[in-house]
Amino acid sequence: MAWRISGPVGARAVLEAMHRQCDPALPDEWAFLLCELSREIGAVLLKGAGGRTADPDVAHLLADFQADLSQMLVEAQKGCSSPMRGYIANALTRQPEHIQEGTCHEVA
Repeated sequence: MAWRISGPVGARAVLEAMHRQCDPALPDEWAFLLCELSREIGAVLLKGAGGRTADPDVAHLLADFQADLSQMLVEAQKGCSSPMRGYIANALTRQPEHIQEGTCHEVA
């Protein structure tokens, strides 16, 4: 799981790439992308191999990443427009459905 979050093509790498590509003159763009990534990560249900409960260390890795995203989003909202802050507030109250369990989502 650490590799999936912090590896060279993990979620943190994707986050950094998105940030590099955002136009600093358009703070709403960064806030929107953070919001959507946070919603998707928040929808992940961890399961261990064979449907067992995921290891607590794995759950902590994901929770720590989600907490980092949340803090970044708080900071990003300070510079964005009022309509975008409204969108984010509304979007975060409507979390997407949990990602369906499948072999690519299992954690050993």
